[in-house]
Amino acid sequence: MQSALQIHGARIGQGRLAGLLGTGLEGTDEQQMTDALDALGCQWDVLETNRKADARAWLVDRSPIAPLIMCVDAWQHWVCVAGVCGPRMWLLDPAREEWNKAGQGRWALLPKTILKRWKAPRRDVHEGGLYYGIAVLTRPNTSM
Repeated sequence: MQSALQIHGARIGQGRLAGLLGTGLEGTDEQQMTDALDALGCQWDVLETNRKADARAWLVDRSPIAPLIMCVDAWQHWVCVAGVCGPRMWLLDPAREEWNKAGQGRWALLPKTILKRWKAPRRDVHEGGLYYGIAVLTRPNTSM
């Protein structure tokens, strides 16, 4: 979420953000994400779908106009699509894993590559579907 807020020009420290999110040992779920966006006065919209075509259309249509927070890796991790550059999209990944260090958490990827990571396996299907994402449409009110 921090990356999406930074794209809008907001500077919110990790500690304050964790407090808003209520992040615990289990991580942060989608309700905590949208509650924090509400607390910051952001406008947002959500995609929940089982249809790859709908997920791709949302990704392609929204990524040029808003940062997208997406739940990936079978509902285990959050990443941010930060915009487009030609046919590729900038994916920002805060994972502190060895494989992520090479790109410093920034990857220019084709939509089809993002969709593969985004789709949850059928066995891990969430109430809302195989794909879940939040488009952060407006700048947060950081003076709150």
